[in-house]
Amino acid sequence: MTILILDDNEKTLHELEANIKNYYPNDTILCYNTYEELISQIHKYRNCIIYLDIMLQENNGIKYSQEIAKLNPNAAIILYSGYSRELYDVYEGNHVYFFEKPFTEEKLKKSLQIASSHINNNFFEYRFAKMIRKIPYSSIVYFESDRRIVKIYTDREIEFFYSKLDDLDLPTHFIRISKSFIVNSEFISKIVNDKIFLKKTDNKQLTTVLHFSKQYKKVG
Repeated sequence: MTILILDDNEKTLHELEANIKNYYPNDTILCYNTYEELISQIHKYRNCIIYLDIMLQENNGIKYSQEIAKLNPNAAIILYSGYSRELYDVYEGNHVYFFEKPFTEEKLKKSLQIASSHINNNFFEYRFAKMIRKIPYSSIVYFESDRRIVKIYTDREIEFFYSKLDDLDLPTHFIRISKSFIVNSEFISKIVNDKIFLKKTDNKQLTTVLHFSKQYKKVG
């Protein structure tokens, strides 16, 4: 897991880093002093935890949390502040947890537990070759059933495992369009009659146009 910390106070930044290392010594922890530094790297870490000071750069932490959530919706953002007067502003931010400074063991443990749970819920988990594997839901374009094999088409590659589409427990934005396909609606660019046009990705093996069957179109 990757944990990013954004705070323009050098002392606070490294204090938080040291405390988190006590609980997650094997994880990658990256520290940033400015929003610009973090934003230039955020695309590298699709599923991550971000600690963000509300008072950052003239009280712009709330605004930054909203922008980060748009760029990386899978990130689990944790806001913190040393000023109680900022509490009402927290409701405007995009975050999974908030706490007031000073940092305590209880606050940090709880924030990490909630953020980790948030990230784990963003993954599709399956078993193949006696191993449990995980793929971010945000990367999955569609599932295809081929007899007893389910193929997972992501925006970069194809995975597969043994199962049936009927047995998959998926978030509501995944839509069954036929007996053989379940599509992530976030990758649909448009629907014309029975044709579903998909957004372009780096996976050249994807079928870019799928078809709604009459049976499932009525359900959708």
